[in-house]
Amino acid sequence: MNLKLVGIGAVVIAVIAVAGIATYYAMENEWFTSWGGDDETNGTWSDEIILTYADGTTESLQLLVDSQWPLTVEYHGEVITDIEYQLSGESTGEGFTTCHVDFTNFSVDLSVSNGVHFETWEYVGFSKDLTVNGGKTFILSIPLEIDNVLSGWPFSNYLVRFLPSGSVMYRGENGVAGEWYSATLPPSRDLWVDRVAGTITLDLASTTAEY
Repeated sequence: MNLKLVGIGAVVIAVIAVAGIATYYAMENEWFTSWGGDDETNGTWSDEIILTYADGTTESLQLLVDSQWPLTVEYHGEVITDIEYQLSGESTGEGFTTCHVDFTNFSVDLSVSNGVHFETWEYVGFSKDLTVNGGKTFILSIPLEIDNVLSGWPFSNYLVRFLPSGSVMYRGENGVAGEWYSATLPPSRDLWVDRVAGTITLDLASTTAEY
């Protein structure tokens, strides 16, 4: 037996294993929610909160609140200027080529509050066709210029909430329309920020407690 070759092989396997783990965790910057359908017609939501810092760099909130080895991500009090909510969907199933998703009665309610001061916005839905088994498709994005919104507000701890509400219906289509299903909505995404001395920072402890 050639021990040198065995050693090289072990190193190669180890590198592949580490690369595989890194790839897996690199993809986990989103949360996932099944639509709750069946094998014929189903799907998954993926949603993400992206923080933009004052220096222009960005970070995924999911990585901050659920940081795991080997991609440990830490927050060190960076000033936040923007917060963005993104929602995507992926349709899976058998026997259909298209999934028609009806967002007519769906909305995402965005609110910023500290129990005294309160602002809210509503983003209403639409309809969209997804390719069955065609991978993730972008649905919507909600940007929030948090530094502008809180400008002039009292120094305080604020809850920023993106709350999907209403209902989403979907069905498979392939020349003939399939049965309508009601999709499970993604849950509320909450984060806490501090406004102190005119700057906005993430309250990571309070935010992590939400998850």
